[in-house]
Amino acid sequence: MSEGGDASAKVVVRTTRDDSTFEMPMAAAQLSKFLANTIEEFGTGEALPIQGQITGATMRQVVRWCEYHAESVDEDDVADQDEDFMKELSQTEIFDVMLAANFLDIDALVELTAKSIANMAKGKTTEELRAQFNIQSDWTAEELDIIHGRKDPQA
Repeated sequence: MSEGGDASAKVVVRTTRDDSTFEMPMAAAQLSKFLANTIEEFGTGEALPIQGQITGATMRQVVRWCEYHAESVDEDDVADQDEDFMKELSQTEIFDVMLAANFLDIDALVELTAKSIANMAKGKTTEELRAQFNIQSDWTAEELDIIHGRKDPQA
């Protein structure tokens, strides 16, 4: 494989969590600061290992996003593709992609997933947010009564 100057060059990436392997265009890999630095340091002669908890299913989504961003020059087309991409992901997948994008240092994908999560939360009550994101309340019943004004804190 080439060292990175060839536009048609491919990069092979291997996730260590489940040993999945992906091939992606060099331009797509360069969207990740992590992969760009790894390529610069070690070249592309071997599969680039990705340590951590990124699964093959999550990496497949990240590679797909990077490929269409590397190929597309029309900002409206990219915005439409981003919208479609996010609609195809479940809430769990969005969080997984966000964590992977953060690890791989893909700022635009982190921002896209964060915006999607923020939109999920917009306009919801505390109880609705807890249900939406499966968050357990750490307040005691007595503390909740005080917060909601059902009990005097001085009593």
